[in-house]
Amino acid sequence: MWETDEPRARARAAREGLPLLVFLSADWSAASIAMTREVWSDPRVLVQRTPIVALRLDLSADTPDTELRFARYGLRTLPATIVFDAEGHEVARLSGLCTVDEVLAAIRRAAGDP
Repeated sequence: MWETDEPRARARAAREGLPLLVFLSADWSAASIAMTREVWSDPRVLVQRTPIVALRLDLSADTPDTELRFARYGLRTLPATIVFDAEGHEVARLSGLCTVDEVLAAIRRAAGDP
């Protein structure tokens, strides 16, 4: 389900004309762990039918790449779930622990579904 290479995921989304979901998390974030356990493993998310490229970025390490990603994505907290439509426009930003329904609504919005 998850891509972990950002350039490859972005290229695939652009090439295939698909929305891109970016989940930014860290192993030291209790909310990130809860999202993995409660949201990303939920059957409603796993079987949702909207074609999408899902990118998971681990920001656990304190590296220059981590700092760049915090700045590029305008992060204030982790986890963060950011959803882009097929044209690369941000359509949803979910900060912190969110629900399955919020994630599914963001995916539908990115795909242009009501």
